[in-house]
Amino acid sequence: MKRKHYIFILTALITGAVILKFTTELWQPLVPQCVIYKNTGLYCPGCGGTRAVISLLNGHIIRALLYNPGAVVLVAVILLALAGKIADKKILPEKISFWAVLLGIIFIYYIMRNFTLFSAVLRQAY
Repeated sequence: MKRKHYIFILTALITGAVILKFTTELWQPLVPQCVIYKNTGLYCPGCGGTRAVISLLNGHIIRALLYNPGAVVLVAVILLALAGKIADKKILPEKISFWAVLLGIIFIYYIMRNFTLFSAVLRQAY
């Protein structure tokens, strides 16, 4: 794609984020509860994603990381990928080992938040 297409995509994402930020009270009650958490008491990989996005929109990065680091990483990767395309520079690593380690760290977090004392801290944050 051409550079102007990536600029359009970035503009659309920023516009969408602004709309989400200022309409949170309208759409947040419509987000359904997690079926896995409701039935098992365990957090799925998506649990906390909505709260993480809302925290990011309000500038609370640490809180967003506590809610769901996967959502924060996904937002960062998307923004960095777009920035790289717009600047026509390689920003994100292309080595599979980098991505494997990153996914491994996120996976370990998901295990830790359900089966260790770390989960008690997270449950207080929720």
